[in-house]
Amino acid sequence: MKKWFLLFILMCSTAQAQNNLYQVNIIVFRHITNEALTSEQWPNQLITPDLRNALDLKPLDQTILNDEQNLFGVDRYQALPDNQIGLKKEIYRLSRHSDYQILLKTSWVQPITSIRYARWVHVHGGQTYDATGQAIEADPDNALIAPYWEIDGKIRIGQQHYYEIDAQLTLTEPLASLGLDNNGSTDNALTSFPLKAHQRTRLNEINYLDHPLFGTLIQIIPYKEK
Repeated sequence: MKKWFLLFILMCSTAQAQNNLYQVNIIVFRHITNEALTSEQWPNQLITPDLRNALDLKPLDQTILNDEQNLFGVDRYQALPDNQIGLKKEIYRLSRHSDYQILLKTSWVQPITSIRYARWVHVHGGQTYDATGQAIEADPDNALIAPYWEIDGKIRIGQQHYYEIDAQLTLTEPLASLGLDNNGSTDNALTSFPLKAHQRTRLNEINYLDHPLFGTLIQIIPYKEK
């Protein structure tokens, strides 16, 4: 009897905790045109994002689910499987448009606290390059190879009077693929385009963070266990 009572208490506590969890949906897509490239005087710079204190999302290994994980459900700051990724209509529309290339589509679950105490989450996607601008395969087990992700950066979600989004993202591309020349100013074969944004939002609202060369869609929704 005590065992079943304890199990009941744990399940009630878990349900209450999950009511305070939120699902963050994000899409980052590239939109590089000659008009956008010539719209500004872009500095030739290779940026390595500052990822100190940024959390890497926990991958969901569906092959290792055990009874305890099934009981307590999804973990905090855990990436969701493909069938639970949000913004599916937006992903479909972007994928059908040749002018847009999706670099990142992901969703994760997290609590939301005051923006002052909110945790940064590391996000990255697209192609990976070495320092010479050659496309390579990322190898997380080889620390000697530090690839540059096509999109790399961090996002944090907090709450004050509104829900708030802070984003620091960097798009990195080979100069040659953009038809740009470094004019001997640097030895970089890659160039980066940073975006820093702060935006207020409401639950379920789709937010657009704009940059001339890439766009970001972010949505916060209450998490409902599937």
